[in-house]
Amino acid sequence: MADFRCTVCNYIFHEENEGEFDSLPVEWRCPVCNAPKDAFVRLGSRSMGTGRTVSDVFIEQLAAWGVRYVFGIPGTSTLGLVDAIRRNSDVRYIQVRHEAAAAFMASAYGKLTGNPAVCLAVAGPGASNLITGLLDAALDRAPVIAVTGQVETYRIGTGASQEIDQHSLFESLTVYNMTIISPDETPEIVGEALKHAIIERGVSHIDVPRDVQTMECTAEVRPLAGSIAPVSVTVPRHQLKDAASLIDSAERPIIIAGFGALEAAESVVELAERIGAGIVTTFRGKGVVDNHHPLYLGCHGSLGSTAAAEAVRKADLLIVIGSSFSDLTQLPPGRILQIDIDPS
Repeated sequence: MADFRCTVCNYIFHEENEGEFDSLPVEWRCPVCNAPKDAFVRLGSRSMGTGRTVSDVFIEQLAAWGVRYVFGIPGTSTLGLVDAIRRNSDVRYIQVRHEAAAAFMASAYGKLTGNPAVCLAVAGPGASNLITGLLDAALDRAPVIAVTGQVETYRIGTGASQEIDQHSLFESLTVYNMTIISPDETPEIVGEALKHAIIERGVSHIDVPRDVQTMECTAEVRPLAGSIAPVSVTVPRHQLKDAASLIDSAERPIIIAGFGALEAAESVVELAERIGAGIVTTFRGKGVVDNHHPLYLGCHGSLGSTAAAEAVRKADLLIVIGSSFSDLTQLPPGRILQIDIDPS
């Protein structure tokens, strides 16, 4: 029996109570947020016992919350973690040629799946090489876990080779930033890093000194169930009626589909076909709708198409779905109906 997490609302499907997940029909939807079946990720199993190191528990905790990929370059200050990945069949290690590639790969995975991946780098130059890719994740609100090795705890602050203040380096771009010092705090720190990355859609950073990685750890891995509450947003009925009236009164409505509409692509097309509206995407939203769909007009903004710009300019109602109104999108003032999971 296994558990599966919805990457949209964090609902947990328990096979023990609800039956085999793989046997559900393809058209099955999340009972909380209506996300499709492929929006769910399998959570790893939890093992207990003696003889485990901090690195073992660290990787088991990641797997227990559904992390499947670690991108990185092995090195002296991360060998304990890399060896723990080797021993864990739930997590796959993908070696890259540069740490920036690892961060960008984790960022892209987080954007497209809603599930966090890990980028792993050694202390000093390896850690600093992650920054550009992590900023990409932070600005695009992708859940990512950045894990960096560090010199031994007794050498921190001594000017040791490849030792820098990594906590300060990551502070400005992360939603969670912590160093593991005590072995038994490992599950809690990893869990908090995952929780912040998932809920706040941002970058969490964990620094793990080289000597701590091989210390014995007796702490138990924490399950995801009960740690994160499902997110369910129900729109007041009067707002739905007002929105429907606004759409019914529009003669030239245009749908602006942003990256946030990715999981609702089928519904966006269905709405467009029902009300006879053209579909325009933001730059990040390219690919949400099939480019060959007869109602698709292209991307809007400074990198967009002429057809999209003209359609938006002539529209008497813009239905903006999953877009943050970036300056690149360049939406003109006018009547706007916004649908978004983020109230800000």
